[in-house]
Amino acid sequence: MAELTFLGAARTVTGSKYLLESGGARILIDCGLFQGLKEFRLRNWDEFPVPEDSIDAVVLTHADRSEILRWLGTFPSAPEHLYLVHGEPGPMDALRETIASQLRWNVHTPGHQERVTI
Repeated sequence: MAELTFLGAARTVTGSKYLLESGGARILIDCGLFQGLKEFRLRNWDEFPVPEDSIDAVVLTHADRSEILRWLGTFPSAPEHLYLVHGEPGPMDALRETIASQLRWNVHTPGHQERVTI
């Protein structure tokens, strides 16, 4: 059985962030920023709800390039898997190459209906 924790974008349209746990694996889906009302924006400065070094994989469905690079740079080590899954091929490939060169992470941009094992 899998467990899904809603860490953002619950009862609001910003801050998309979800933790999927299954079979001992921890997968972070997105890591969006909260926008809009001050009560939501203040959540951006809360302590990150999951120890970064406990995350096995990250799936980014959408991202602001500079913010995501800054956030990924806070990880003590690279997750085993990083998937970029939303965007036009050119910009998505550019982000993949930037992450790979600046952070030395292995980044995958899966194809339509591609299945991976984590």
